[in-house]
Amino acid sequence: MPSRRQQVSAASREQIADALLARLKLATLPLSVNGALQFVTADRRLQMYDSVPAGDQPALFQVEHDEQYEQPGRGIPPKRILSISIFCYARAEIGATLGATIVNSMLAAIEAALAPDDPPGTACTLGGLVSWVRIEGRVFKDPGDLDQQALLIVPLRVMWP
Repeated sequence: MPSRRQQVSAASREQIADALLARLKLATLPLSVNGALQFVTADRRLQMYDSVPAGDQPALFQVEHDEQYEQPGRGIPPKRILSISIFCYARAEIGATLGATIVNSMLAAIEAALAPDDPPGTACTLGGLVSWVRIEGRVFKDPGDLDQQALLIVPLRVMWP
């Protein structure tokens, strides 16, 4: 059986992206959003919110951005850090659930999906594929008060050797 380090280093970018999306697809919203307790749509190809029908929301899109390499020293494999943004959309109709409540529910679901899964309970490792995946940076929230379209953008970082 391969060691944990061997398992982590053997993962490809596609395996990591697919495992992350699979985990986020299963995220449970703490409050019903437009009648749904999970994201109705989840994809790795970003769409503009106005092209996602209300019936297909809440929607989640996972977008890869850049990678950073850290070279720890001669003969030591580099650490790679991948930046990913999670875009979430949900209709925030006037007279229905407050848009800020919808955005907070989607963020709570993402946080819960990224709960620690390693034996010491300190990091989300996507079942051992990566060293860690976590929310890191500024989260953008738009409750949709003006256009009834709530938007959430969550920055993720993924590190694997």
